[in-house]
Amino acid sequence: QREIATTAELADVLENQLAIVIPNRATFEARLKEKCIVET
Repeated sequence: QREIATTAELADVLENQLAIVIPNRATFEARLKEKCIVET
């Protein structure tokens, strides 16, 4: 199982696979970036 590389990709997974509606994608992604350290 691969890691999700970006917050945008994570949001897509939540919306598409789990059918979770994210009303404010920009805020959601910004909060994730604050909580997570994404290694490239």
